[in-house]
Amino acid sequence: MKNKQFTARFAAVFIAVILAVIGMTGCGNNQESEAPTEDTSYLVAYEQYVESVLDANYHAEYASYISMTGATEDQASSVHRQHVLDLARLLADWYDIKLDQLPAEIGNQLTDICEILYKKADYSVSDVQKSGDAVFVSVEIKPIDFLADAADDVMDYTGKFNDRAKAGEFEYMTESEYENEYAKGLLTVLESVAKNVVYAEQKSYRIEIMYDTETGVSYISEEDLSAINQMIFAE
Repeated sequence: MKNKQFTARFAAVFIAVILAVIGMTGCGNNQESEAPTEDTSYLVAYEQYVESVLDANYHAEYASYISMTGATEDQASSVHRQHVLDLARLLADWYDIKLDQLPAEIGNQLTDICEILYKKADYSVSDVQKSGDAVFVSVEIKPIDFLADAADDVMDYTGKFNDRAKAGEFEYMTESEYENEYAKGLLTVLESVAKNVVYAEQKSYRIEIMYDTETGVSYISEEDLSAINQMIFAE
């Protein structure tokens, strides 16, 4: 997902900050980079970096990330916004909400629900370890069990909506009016569920902080970012 651009664009800035924090050689254009020394006090900076990435991606909290990387708020928020839009499209497909036939306010309401969900993402970063030249950071995640939690309420709503349709309540509506009526009611149900989310069983994931000795760049791999993203919501 968009995490890929996020990592690639700001990784070099991040390592410059890390090197300054732990007193290592800077990574300017004409300077040589060195791998971390055996002094493990610098490991906390990696933990803070991982947490800042997750906070920016999911909670729309950018201050720490901007401070560590030098990114602008527009750059940081664009990643979070893309996550929200991607989730909105997935939910629209899952619940057969025909956004292309509906007023813009329906799409806006759906993205607002996705904002609510992402801000309820529950994770913690801890247990930073060094193994040889590698640094690992553990992330504990409580997946949001949204689809399963919403299933009964959605089924109840859909059943009642179908009963209304059979009774002829929507007989004189156009197709777009009918879809709009369905979507408005459904989104009310989904918003209520989103505000009171439940979580599935906690999962753990171990991120490896990649370090390129030639370029002096530390970064989180695309694979790790994708894996974390998939764990935010229960399957």
